[in-house]
Amino acid sequence: EPSPPSPRERGDGFGIGGADDAELAIPRFWWPKRHRPTDQLSANTRQAIHEHFVKQGLTDGIRTYQQLEPIVMDVFRLSKYFVVPIFHKTK
Repeated sequence: EPSPPSPRERGDGFGIGGADDAELAIPRFWWPKRHRPTDQLSANTRQAIHEHFVKQGLTDGIRTYQQLEPIVMDVFRLSKYFVVPIFHKTK
């Protein structure tokens, strides 16, 4: 029975030692989708975001990352660890 491929053979960047690119790469724990995101959000997504604004009583925009957290987690279905970077991008 053949042995499973090594990290170097798989090219996932988990190898130790040596100087090739696969071994020096930062390991990936999240693989992005292979296509570009859409330029506009769907109507359902916009409606869900609007509902979160209404629920929180936001009338003058999002001022804190805590206000953005339910949108990132519930609408975009991302981890809460993405909230602060997204908040800083939208400031």
